[in-house]
Amino acid sequence: MMSSLHWLRPEWLWGLLAVPVVAWLAWRLRNGRDPWAGVIDPVLRPHVLDQGSAIARGSWSPLWAAALVTCGVLALAGPSWHRSEAPLLQSKSPLVIAIDLSSTSLADDVAPSRLLLMRAKLQQWLKTRPDGQVALVAFARDAYTVAPLTDDPANVAVFIDALAPDVMPDDGQNADRAIGLARDLLQQSGNTQGDIVVMTDHADAAAIRMAGAARSDGFRVSALGVGNAIGRPVRDGNGDVSMARLDLASLTAMAAAGGGRAATMQATTVDIAQLGADAPTVGDSVGNARGHAGSQWQDDGAWLLLPLILLLLPAFRRGGALAAMLVIGFALAPQSGHAGDLWRRPDQQAYDHMESAQRAYRKGDFARAEAEYTKVHSAEADYNRGNALARLERYREAVQAYDDALMRNPGMADAKANREAVLKAMRQPAGGQQSGKNKQQGNQQGNQQQNGQQSQANQQQGDSQQNRSQQNSRQQGGQQQGGQQQDNSQQRNQQQRNDQQNGQLSANGQSANPKPEDRAGQQAADAAQRERMREALKQGRDARGQRPGGGTQQETPAERERQQQVDAWLRRIPDDPGALLRSKFQIERGRRRGGGE
Repeated sequence: MMSSLHWLRPEWLWGLLAVPVVAWLAWRLRNGRDPWAGVIDPVLRPHVLDQGSAIARGSWSPLWAAALVTCGVLALAGPSWHRSEAPLLQSKSPLVIAIDLSSTSLADDVAPSRLLLMRAKLQQWLKTRPDGQVALVAFARDAYTVAPLTDDPANVAVFIDALAPDVMPDDGQNADRAIGLARDLLQQSGNTQGDIVVMTDHADAAAIRMAGAARSDGFRVSALGVGNAIGRPVRDGNGDVSMARLDLASLTAMAAAGGGRAATMQATTVDIAQLGADAPTVGDSVGNARGHAGSQWQDDGAWLLLPLILLLLPAFRRGGALAAMLVIGFALAPQSGHAGDLWRRPDQQAYDHMESAQRAYRKGDFARAEAEYTKVHSAEADYNRGNALARLERYREAVQAYDDALMRNPGMADAKANREAVLKAMRQPAGGQQSGKNKQQGNQQGNQQQNGQQSQANQQQGDSQQNRSQQNSRQQGGQQQGGQQQDNSQQRNQQQRNDQQNGQLSANGQSANPKPEDRAGQQAADAAQRERMREALKQGRDARGQRPGGGTQQETPAERERQQQVDAWLRRIPDDPGALLRSKFQIERGRRRGGGE
């Protein structure tokens, strides 16, 4: 057991130096001058004073004091003999990675090259970071956004293979521009804290000052050095040859100014752990869902409290106070207290609710996601709440949630599109027989309502017109053709006819006591409506690139020939994955120069 002994807080072991001092003080107090020595004769003193128990107790008081201090110090040091399983730590802190794409990234002082090593490190980092926002910034003479903050690491990974010095408009190595752009990305996303990691080989004075400015704004700046101290000669954009070598001292100074850490890039994930840029918290969603778990030392110092309590018992006198303390201590149950509302701002609380709702939505717990989104008052939260309600088949509430989002942000195109998709799915019938049953159910609901909503009756009329079902299809179809010319009196007459139909259905006993086959048909109609809802949402997402006639329509010879021509033209386009980034950065540089930035 001693071979596996581990101290969680070994600095407390220095307190054992106080044990001899405490024992000596206890011995001195025990053998000090007796206050009754000059008053009572030594021969009579044992017979006059009732001190037998005190003398016996005092004879071992130095040992008692030494044992008391020893147990307390060992308990504070945190002894541990075994490990316990614990979920892996996941990150919620936003992270912005700035990668150096200057000409020095082509140096091969590390195998296979700095550029390939940084690409591999990005891939590795994104795979080990399944939770939390992440963004990517590339810099040379100036800094540009490769991918803004996103919750999906795949949106960043798609650009990694295109990262190269030739996509940058100008060569240079200004890490301060990258830190400033990363800080702007975090602030524009509403984050008050986050991590910035710079992948480069050195930092100048401007970068160190910018790291300090970012730290004052609440962001932590760390450095991940690439290369080695020997370096390699490289040719810059102007054709001049310079030596590219790793300056870890300057990177450490930049990290110290930014409140972060500095590490050298390695093939394993040790460098990522050294940076600590993931600001870990217990992952109760992603880590547990994937079955990843780690181990940590279990603190067994609490067991030393038992002998410590036994040693403290002689210090108490007999009486009701000690008994009352023991009874109260065992009777009171611990109550958990949360003071998050007192120590966290409203925007931080809203951020936590949004994160919890997103995790629940990804796991398919739409009810919990809807409850979390309700606690946030913003257009984005209302829009996501509408999506969760649509997944729960609460379509009317979903439409209302989209309306709330549009009221807060009238220009939200996604909310408009999803609202139309939900309304379209609600209006579409499931077929002739199912539409008739839907109409029958709607009439039953209208007969039960006291005011008989006119809009519901009109919708039932429209359903009957579209499906040509039941005995009133022709009559209602004719009324639909002239629907725009009807006045209010004609609409009231139509409402009365619908009410008469409701009365007929009720007389036949279909409203109060539906038959089993009617219930089965209604369930089939509901299932068909749910299927239409899912198809409508899918069509709304996949509207681009869908063929008007559906994906199962066979191509004509002319269409196949046209597609072959398009494929031939696409094959003639050079395979340049960095063309998009190059054009994007060129446009951004022109915009900055035009704006005087």
